[in-house]
Amino acid sequence: MGARFSGARRRFLQSSATGAAGLAVSAAMPKKAFAGASQPWPAINPDIDNLRVVSCRDPNMVSADWEDIINFADMDAQNDPANRDLIRANMDEMAKVLAQKSDAGDAWATIFQKPGGADWSAKKAAIKVNCIAKNHPRLALVEKVCDELNALGIPYESIFLFDGCSNAYHLYDGYVGDKLPAGAQVSDRNSLLGGTERADIPAPYTECTSAQCTAHIADGTIDILVNMAVNKGHSIGGKTTLTMKNHFGTFDPHPPDGAQGDPHGNLDYVLSINKSDAILGGAPPRQRLCIIDSLWGMVHGPSGTPNKNTYRIVMGTFGPAVDYFTVKKIREPEMAATHDAADVARFL
Repeated sequence: MGARFSGARRRFLQSSATGAAGLAVSAAMPKKAFAGASQPWPAINPDIDNLRVVSCRDPNMVSADWEDIINFADMDAQNDPANRDLIRANMDEMAKVLAQKSDAGDAWATIFQKPGGADWSAKKAAIKVNCIAKNHPRLALVEKVCDELNALGIPYESIFLFDGCSNAYHLYDGYVGDKLPAGAQVSDRNSLLGGTERADIPAPYTECTSAQCTAHIADGTIDILVNMAVNKGHSIGGKTTLTMKNHFGTFDPHPPDGAQGDPHGNLDYVLSINKSDAILGGAPPRQRLCIIDSLWGMVHGPSGTPNKNTYRIVMGTFGPAVDYFTVKKIREPEMAATHDAADVARFL
């Protein structure tokens, strides 16, 4: 079975085309999703609609059912069944659909637009991976993003993988030079990114106006931020943890000073950190790309192991739209997962 791509909006517009490899492509989520928003989200990329989300479903990207992977906590076990070359090719096709370009190089350059000032060689990038529990972004996806950033001119040594909450170092560092590019850096929590410092957070969270954040993201040292999450359920905050909640680990998920209660499960807090200048500051905004590795999915979570083969990668520039699509078009219809509908509606 070949790959199937779709660009999603809440109610699909049937604008379809054929990709370079004869792949079916369809595009488009109505602006009314933002109607009545008291604090609209900014445009992330001037050339890509915030609401354009691209999904690829291709069973050939993996060679094992979830039942056959005995120990998902073992990185080899959850990466060996991944078809690296096909994943890379599909990500190129996804980039072309997302950026509406016919050439993959042009597409990636449209997604990762250069900040002003110095040359690409002086820029720095960070990839926030999800390292909690037993399901982590596959090496092939991380490698592809590193390679595309490098192709623009960012040295591998200036590309940092991190998770300040659940340490990326122990999972990913041993693969640098083997399945991850030589020179790419894996941070021991936030250590290669300056530790943490306070960063302002806006409404809707009202218990405090700042929280601890990865320092080099808060202070703008990092020019490009890539949010790479996995498809998992949760007991709180919309009953799922996708790209927005992945920033627990960029920001401290524990109660900020002076807050009442635990914001770990507070959707207001999740929304606020994702609206912060630390994440969306800069011109263009720092976070340029959000990816969900849904090759395998978890109905429940955040702990445990995958229990669904979804064969998917989801990608967009705007995390809330990526999360909304994943809930409405994958988790609910394909995985029979249930969510707090009112919370999910607030994603947008």
